[in-house]
Amino acid sequence: WQAYNPDDQVWIDKGEQWYAPSPFWNCMILLAMVPFYLVVAWYLAQVFSEGEGKALPMWFPCSKRYWTGKSDKKVENTVVQAPMLLGTAVPGDQIGDAVEDTVGKSREASRDGSVQCLKLSKAYHAQTALQELTLEMRRGEISTLLGHNGAGKSTLINLLTGIMSLIHSASSNMGYPPTHGHAFVNGLSIAEDMAEIQKRMGICPQDHIFFSELTGRQHIEFWSLFRGVKATDFPTSQEVDALLAAVNLSFAADRLVKQYSGGMQRKLCVAIASIGRPEVIFLDEPTTGLDPVSRRQVWDFIQRLKKDRVVVLTTHSMEEADCLSDRIGILSSGRLKTVGTSLLLKNKYGSGFRLTFNVDPPQIRDVATFVREKLPGSQILIAAGTNLSVAVPRSLAGILPNFLRQVERIMGEGADKPGGVTGTSSSGGGQSAGSSPSAVLGYGISNSTLEEVFMNLTAGERPAS
Repeated sequence: WQAYNPDDQVWIDKGEQWYAPSPFWNCMILLAMVPFYLVVAWYLAQVFSEGEGKALPMWFPCSKRYWTGKSDKKVENTVVQAPMLLGTAVPGDQIGDAVEDTVGKSREASRDGSVQCLKLSKAYHAQTALQELTLEMRRGEISTLLGHNGAGKSTLINLLTGIMSLIHSASSNMGYPPTHGHAFVNGLSIAEDMAEIQKRMGICPQDHIFFSELTGRQHIEFWSLFRGVKATDFPTSQEVDALLAAVNLSFAADRLVKQYSGGMQRKLCVAIASIGRPEVIFLDEPTTGLDPVSRRQVWDFIQRLKKDRVVVLTTHSMEEADCLSDRIGILSSGRLKTVGTSLLLKNKYGSGFRLTFNVDPPQIRDVATFVREKLPGSQILIAAGTNLSVAVPRSLAGILPNFLRQVERIMGEGADKPGGVTGTSSSGGGQSAGSSPSAVLGYGISNSTLEEVFMNLTAGERPAS
């Protein structure tokens, strides 16, 4: 039996006495246990990962790679497909078919400042997020990745930046199946040299990483320290001001970040990505939430960033991709569909030209009939109100100039008639009334849009929710 004597503060157990330690010694014991539990908590946080980040194997404290950043394993000199060259728009499954190269040669090729991905794959459980991706992103260029939600854009950036590991065993990553492939950043392997790669790169993630009680200026200074910028390269007050001015945040330099709007926080994130003169900059949807004026300012800033750097951009804005990109890669369901310049992609995968007519509403059907007669094979996209939009295949490019001259001539004749341009015309060799473009008030012509290219290549794909 046990009994407690509150007067003497002792436990009585079968005739034996145990004296409770004083509050002072209780506190000392708890303090002594704090380091132990901190180490245990840190270890468990590394081994069990949830959400973003990667889980480490249980034996990671004994791993050379964890403490030095160097891998215990060397990348095999496996034969893989070489990345495609600039100047051609090639389907993703044909990239590199013309030539084979070794990983060693690809590493050497990337030393000029490029990023090379060679048959890069990543899988989660039974779902494959990235499949056999081969791609080159060059120095001095903005390489843009387009794709629907879940296409693999963020997965690729996470692999190249070390947020997630390329190869996991089932025991070390909560059951994720192993994946394969190689990638090199400025000659450094993401499997062997990630610690060194991270010193040379800047990243603007989708989610902001800010401290609400710091100002915009203090964030620039803090992240300079955090990145390990040398004292000789540490930004001066004037350089901090210039960096904030480049993204139009000078007026809010000394304002707490928690008082920033979402667009202002996004601009600050882009500025932080450029700190320390990184050799590679990853921008994951950098202009989300920005108004048109701010978006243009950030575009100008990104254009200046690409000098002597590799800039990798992901976006859902076709306008942004068209304006900024030197090369565009389109991903769908983890596979690279194609890659090339915007113009090359439009020429290869676009639907041709688009004619837009401003017409008198009562005669819109007559004008549509006239266009189909003169441009066989064309497709009416929109015929509503005063707007008539027609897709013209490139095979009709030879007769398109004559057709437009005929439309302009008939428009001129119609404008000279009493009542304006709503009358009929006999120009064009005997077309009947009702099939004349005399009701056309104006027209415009444009090339295929990048959005059309994207929709054609990803037709039938189901975006992730």
